[in-house]
Amino acid sequence: MLSRRTLFALVVIVSLCSASAILAAATEEQMLPVTTSSAEARQFFEQGMSRFERDLRIETTVKTWEQATTKDPSFALAHGMIAFISRDPAVQGGHRRQALALAKNVSKGEQLLITWMADSSDGHFLEAIADMNQVLALYPHDQNLAWFAGWWLIHQNENEKAIPFFERTSDFAGSWNELAYCYAARHDWEKMLAAARKYLELLPNEPNPHDSFAELSRVTGRFDDALAEYRAALQSDPTFSSSQLGIADTYALMGDEPRARAEYENAIKMAPTGEQATEWALDEANTYVREKDFEAADKAFRAAAGQAHAKGLGELEAEAYRRMGLYQKDPKAGLALLNKALAVLNQDRKRMSNADREQEMARVLYALVLRELDAGQKQKAPATVAELNRLANTSRAPAIMHAYYSASGALQAAQGNWEDAVQDLEEDARDPFTMRTLVTAYQKLGKPDEAKLAAEALAKLNRPSLEQAVVVPDFRRQQAAGAP
Repeated sequence: MLSRRTLFALVVIVSLCSASAILAAATEEQMLPVTTSSAEARQFFEQGMSRFERDLRIETTVKTWEQATTKDPSFALAHGMIAFISRDPAVQGGHRRQALALAKNVSKGEQLLITWMADSSDGHFLEAIADMNQVLALYPHDQNLAWFAGWWLIHQNENEKAIPFFERTSDFAGSWNELAYCYAARHDWEKMLAAARKYLELLPNEPNPHDSFAELSRVTGRFDDALAEYRAALQSDPTFSSSQLGIADTYALMGDEPRARAEYENAIKMAPTGEQATEWALDEANTYVREKDFEAADKAFRAAAGQAHAKGLGELEAEAYRRMGLYQKDPKAGLALLNKALAVLNQDRKRMSNADREQEMARVLYALVLRELDAGQKQKAPATVAELNRLANTSRAPAIMHAYYSASGALQAAQGNWEDAVQDLEEDARDPFTMRTLVTAYQKLGKPDEAKLAAEALAKLNRPSLEQAVVVPDFRRQQAAGAP
């Protein structure tokens, strides 16, 4: 079994600190080569990178890089970047194969960057960290690489370790955006808002700074401010679908579920890709869970699962069944749905990256542990935790590690091992189910101050997720009623 302070954690911390030290100590000006036979292709690549760093417009960036590969079909790095950031599984697979095949013809640094992205997509986290460190050591002054490293770390749930990279690239407007989200993850609201305002000041006429300021305002419960900023983003660019989704999410958190559904429908019509349209249909289905209209929720989730299946989006199909499994009143019905999610993930291996599949697998296994404990199946839960432990040992990806610790902590709590439960649960005190169990664990251990802080954090959690919809509204009602 994994120890609570694993060697993995030490390796990652040492590696990242070493990379930061290399960045600080280097004196020679070095930039990653970009190998292409076409000046036009290079221009398109640079335009896409600038757009990506500026406001994270994924679809626009992908289209720009696709223009680069049209001008130069042998442009390995452009193929690699498209594969890594695209949301379309078919696009990911095709461009990834081309990038790996063409990598032998480019510089060592480009090869390392392509391998870094490939290892990450394959779920080989430690290998990806090693690739990252090597390429950063080769090109210690390349601002684009430093920014990309920070962005990648955020997407591995390593927000704290991403901060030095964005502080180093603070000349990029987009770095202030990323810093704001990193500060939000550590609940440093003052720094979060200051960074978000800086981003908005630098790009006042772009939609994404308004969108980010809206989302970060919502985190702190400032819903009216969030709606105003989302509308400002849409005024700047009426096609900016992220802000339309943000409006829907905000109404959902405010408890106006009919209005939220109408706004989700508008967002779905604006969705740039079929994958996003299906994902947002899942978010719309959450609104019925908030209303406790579980029959309507089941119907909406099954419809979204059908859409995902028809489009070959196995990860989202599995997610639909996972979400359903978490709110079923009958735990055994929930277990059946979660096992269906596992079946989809096992049958649909070829149409999703290994990393995406493993992370969704970890989320499903964690949900299985919760529902097995709800169903009184304490004899089955240890085997599921052990399976999740094996997955975590193989991958070492932070998201999977967090799922393991949450599952192990839930099991320890169910067994009355409160000290051990706290040690595990504190490894991932961001999941609503974990946070709720942590409140109980602190109370059982006679730690009222810690319990109070954990309860306040959970009650203030404004995240438009299914887990928040299942846990937080009821928790708030119990707190208001004076429940211990």
